[in-house]
Amino acid sequence: MARGYAAGGRAADCMTDSRLQELERAWKASGSLEDGVAYLHERVRTGELSQERLRLASRCGDPAAARAVGHDCTATMSPCFRCWHEISVLASVANDGGPEVALRAAIAAGRRHQARWEQVLAEAGADALSAHAWISWRKREVQLLSPSWRTRVEAALRLAEDRALDPGAHSKQELRSTLRELRAGGSFNLRWARLPLAMLLGQPGGDDWNGLRHGLDYPTLFAAIRAELAPWLLGLGDPLRARVSTRSEVEAPPQDREH
Repeated sequence: MARGYAAGGRAADCMTDSRLQELERAWKASGSLEDGVAYLHERVRTGELSQERLRLASRCGDPAAARAVGHDCTATMSPCFRCWHEISVLASVANDGGPEVALRAAIAAGRRHQARWEQVLAEAGADALSAHAWISWRKREVQLLSPSWRTRVEAALRLAEDRALDPGAHSKQELRSTLRELRAGGSFNLRWARLPLAMLLGQPGGDDWNGLRHGLDYPTLFAAIRAELAPWLLGLGDPLRARVSTRSEVEAPPQDREH
């Protein structure tokens, strides 16, 4: 009897896996919203995806997740990034999702702000590399970062990314030291760079989502957070881990790289 039950269980598991694979293939082949919703529903039904993570992904504005929980982004205003371009929505998602979701959202926002800085510098050219140079970019006055400040920002974001993937990575002393260096530049609007470290250390500014508003429009900011959070929440990939892995491979000594 026990063997028969076990065999039946394995058969049921195989049928479930086969159904999931079929739905996944259909979604990848068509890219349609309907096929995506069907795949997500089946993953929830089989326990592969939790309702909570599906709900959070929907609030990040993922269209298939939103439809799966009953929101039709083509017809109604959904309570997500896609419709409500307000910082309070981000704060709510971060608070409901817990520390890991909040940290990943802050890192994604920081990386998007950093990309904006790099774009400004590239467009401005060598004459703009002074820490006190100013240019007008999309009708905003932007104070440019010197190479030394760009290095500090990159170091801060890397520490946060490492901690997001491994809670034991780097000491609190290292985090505090890096955060102090960023705070020393009070004339720069770097709250977006300080947010992840302040969050990790439980220091003032660790819930300063308003600091993300300056320099980026809401659709751009929220699109960056959605692109990084939604796949991870849905178990469809981890852009943060992929970014860190790629960086490690590129920066590894030649003798340590895989051939």
